[in-house]
Amino acid sequence: MDLEIIKSLFSELQTFLELQDDNSIRDIQKAVRNTVSVLESDESNTFKAGYAVEVYKNLFTGRAGLTEYYIWDDDFEKRVKLNEPLDKIRSELWKIMKHYV
Repeated sequence: MDLEIIKSLFSELQTFLELQDDNSIRDIQKAVRNTVSVLESDESNTFKAGYAVEVYKNLFTGRAGLTEYYIWDDDFEKRVKLNEPLDKIRSELWKIMKHYV
């Protein structure tokens, strides 16, 4: 597992989520922020990888997580554009994490 790529993706996710004015994702924001902190810490790579996998599993579970999260706009084209960064992050994380979950 390339922890630098994982850290980069979680950092991008953190930035994206912090730009959203959505109280319903506060717990998700906190989990992502904590994951970035762990990935930047002096913990062992084994610990960092395990932590990232566990958080990923918790973030992408059914309706309450990021699996179903998106930004709504009545304009379809705008909605697609607004959600494009999140879709990219989800896709890239899945490519890596599917081997560990």
